[in-house]
Amino acid sequence: MSFRHAMLCLLLGWGLIAAPGIRAQSLDDIEVAGAGGESRITVRFATQVRYQRHVVDNSSQSVQIFLQVTGASEDDGVFEDTRNSPPGHDLPGFEVRYLAPQGGVPARRLDVNFESPVELIRVGQAEDNRSIVLILKSETVPPETVPPSVAVANEPAAILAQAKSEMAAQRYDAAVASLNRILNLPPNDASQEAQELIGQVREALGGIDRARAEYQLYLKLYPEGPGAERVRARLAGLNLPEAQAVAGGRAPRPSQTLTWGSLSAFYYGGNSRIRTDNIIITPATNATTIDTQTLSQTDQSALVTNLDANVRLRGGDWDNRFVLRNIGTLSFLDQQANENRLTALYGDFRYQPQRIGARLGRQSSTSGSVLGRFDGASASWGVTEKWRIGAIAGVPAQDGLGNRPSFAALTVDGDTPIEGLGLGFFAVRQAVDGITDRLAVGTELRYFKDLTSVFGLVDYDIQFDQLNVASVQGSYQFGSGGVFNFLYDYRRTPTLQVSNALLADPTRTLADLLDSQSSTELQLQALGLTPVSKVALAGITYPVSDRWQLGAEFRLSSLTGTDGAGDIPPQPGTGNVYTTTLQAIGTGIFGDSGVITMTASQLSADAYDGRLFALNSRFRFGSRWTLEPAIRWYQQDNASGSSLTRLAPTLRALFQWREHFSLEGEIAYERSRSDAALVS
Repeated sequence: MSFRHAMLCLLLGWGLIAAPGIRAQSLDDIEVAGAGGESRITVRFATQVRYQRHVVDNSSQSVQIFLQVTGASEDDGVFEDTRNSPPGHDLPGFEVRYLAPQGGVPARRLDVNFESPVELIRVGQAEDNRSIVLILKSETVPPETVPPSVAVANEPAAILAQAKSEMAAQRYDAAVASLNRILNLPPNDASQEAQELIGQVREALGGIDRARAEYQLYLKLYPEGPGAERVRARLAGLNLPEAQAVAGGRAPRPSQTLTWGSLSAFYYGGNSRIRTDNIIITPATNATTIDTQTLSQTDQSALVTNLDANVRLRGGDWDNRFVLRNIGTLSFLDQQANENRLTALYGDFRYQPQRIGARLGRQSSTSGSVLGRFDGASASWGVTEKWRIGAIAGVPAQDGLGNRPSFAALTVDGDTPIEGLGLGFFAVRQAVDGITDRLAVGTELRYFKDLTSVFGLVDYDIQFDQLNVASVQGSYQFGSGGVFNFLYDYRRTPTLQVSNALLADPTRTLADLLDSQSSTELQLQALGLTPVSKVALAGITYPVSDRWQLGAEFRLSSLTGTDGAGDIPPQPGTGNVYTTTLQAIGTGIFGDSGVITMTASQLSADAYDGRLFALNSRFRFGSRWTLEPAIRWYQQDNASGSSLTRLAPTLRALFQWREHFSLEGEIAYERSRSDAALVS
């Protein structure tokens, strides 16, 4: 009998501003928009995600959002990724941090930390399957003028008069702040006119989409009367060049340059000590010997740097942005090579009067037609107020099996007459050396209304005559704060394409294989080497008190086997894997900022049964220190009779050193034990 003990100690060192991701970056973009006294933070990912639940600490400065990755992702190696808030919004500054399962983090989590308390209205899935949205009340910012008198501060009519004076002087940012002060008060005699004027100010600032949202809110609140007629007229003219006009004449948007970003450096060090005890029984003498072997080594020693740089140029009818994101790994181990990965380098150009947009460079796809990062161009045109057409062309950022495929896709998407329902359609062709590799059509469905969200995707390969992806996910948020969510996902992984046949021999090309096989035989080989992943789950989270919420989730998943080809033997499927998870989340535990999450999971499959218990917590001390102690225990019984046990305590610390600098460290220790019978 052999007993194997493994002890692993990792020290994750220091970082500036933000901690990095490993191998790739999972967060794609952060956008902030606002209307009607509300601000909307949209966190876009580089892959498909599903919102599960969230918790707000009692200080109202931190939101933890639990989520799952539902689609194929090139970012499975990402441990952590961070973005700072862009400038030019009505919220306190904030930081968005993504944490993947590892160490003391049992599930994917998104932390949004604000510099001061905020009033959260809603958190959930955004209007696609790649984004999470937070809706908050906008911060009331005083205008940059002489402090108002007590009467002005307290009387809506006086504030309205001040806002009109600021508009006449073309001090539009100050006018927005004054009008928001009125709109954040309980309904009063100045509310209706303030709602109309804030739309005009948004026009003057060039925010056509924000002006449209303000006008639509006005008509929802005040559908009748002379004001409604004026607003309808302005709303109808927003797609014309005259959309920038305000009362008193044309007010072109002033030019503005915004810059933001972050730079981090992190050292990762890891050491392991493995002891193997072999218990050997000699039948002839009935003697028992214990052979002990110990191996100590440094597994990891690397400096990881992460750069995120953004420049935004706004003026007149144009809104342009340039983005650079890069991650570099300097390895101090001979057996591990240095690595540099450019994850984004693009220019984004928007001509607002005609609703035309284009993005050039390395980017992540926002359509189901293209999966992952690519080098190329994407463009769209708003042919009507509700419908857009688009085109995408380029090459994947990573070569596929030694080939360099190229693709082109067409998209159409928009809103239907049914309130809250949107549809999208796409067609895509991918080629390798002139050979059609992938030829597919598909559709996307979006339904977002009130507290209900549903997103569906179908991708059908017409060359293989096979379904590639069929997925639907949704959530319903109860008025009392609970949430029910579900998912069904069927997909071939990797994406079904002829070049999957090269998995049997990556040294060859498609042209080589076509010399000895017909195209039909090649497609059958690719189909046999592409397994099907199926996932179905349903979960619910519900608050049971002011401090505690309970959650439960049931998940059924499977992965089919693959055929043998070349030197690759047939691979069996996993069979059905059943996972039941219970979770309890407490806020205000051991202090207003304390958050504790307890997780218990039971896994059952043909090859093994497993149990997981995890406890992780987060405590903030003042405005500088954050501590996250955690512990995780996992036990697995294999069908072969062997077993595995792991215990992993973790401590993470964050110190806000300066306004724009922070230091972070993590130490993790893992002890594992497994046993297996020796074969003699």
